[in-house]
Amino acid sequence: DVPNLRSRVFHGARNNLPDSDSVAATHEALKCVERNDSSDSIFLFLVSGGGSALFCAPDGISLDEKLLTIRTLAANGADIRVLNSFRQKLSAVKGGKTLNYVRKGQVVALLMSDLIDNLIQFIASGPTILQTGPMMEMSKALTSSPKWTSLLLARILNKLQVRIFTHSYKVY
Repeated sequence: DVPNLRSRVFHGARNNLPDSDSVAATHEALKCVERNDSSDSIFLFLVSGGGSALFCAPDGISLDEKLLTIRTLAANGADIRVLNSFRQKLSAVKGGKTLNYVRKGQVVALLMSDLIDNLIQFIASGPTILQTGPMMEMSKALTSSPKWTSLLLARILNKLQVRIFTHSYKVY
């Protein structure tokens, strides 16, 4: 693929929310990474604000279920750190999990922060930054807010509770 590499433009994330176009574009980008991964490959990622909606791959749940979860938490007082932590746990690419698709090549990530405190793991939900985020905040959010737990689907809660204390990342 590389000798004939062409630019491709993907559209998605209308209204700054992930949509089916965002999910399709993410899968296409990941397929491109997998096809071109070699020991000579260098993958350049530009990570910026808004990327959380554009680069989306729900893991084990539907896009609608993920959106419902995030909307429910946001409407009931979750701050951006908690929201991004939940986004990471419900994603196949956020929280550093994009690195799992690069098995042989090298990754260079350029980060452009739109966050006041510049916490890089939260820029676009950190697709190239291994998750070391506020697990205890997530656990506390799940256990201390009956409103949240009564509104979220039991299936999603079970998945979240398992993932809060489970990691499956490549270590370099």
